[in-house]
Amino acid sequence: MAIRRYGPGKYDTILDSVVDNGEFDESVGEVEYDTFYGLITDLELDDADRAELNAEEIAYLKRQRGAIVHENSQGFVYIDYYTSKAVLKKAWSQIEADDAGNYEDGDDGDDDGY
Repeated sequence: MAIRRYGPGKYDTILDSVVDNGEFDESVGEVEYDTFYGLITDLELDDADRAELNAEEIAYLKRQRGAIVHENSQGFVYIDYYTSKAVLKKAWSQIEADDAGNYEDGDDGDDDGY
């Protein structure tokens, strides 16, 4: 068995489609403007999610300590998985810093219609 490809669509793998459930510990960015990023620090699966995955995908996920979801303006989703909480935290800090740099002029990116 192997980690299965999702096929044509927004995800690379079946695993990615299960992990991206819309529940994030933190998030930055917006797909309308560029890229949305979501931080996941708990990759626990419920029974329904586990039923969608094969043994290799479940074993792979158990080795991971977190993930960062990237969704671009085209709707494609990419997920980076991390086996180290420290490396995950460093990667997330860099994304936050890059995102904050997008709004240095005082605009927080919120288009309130004015």
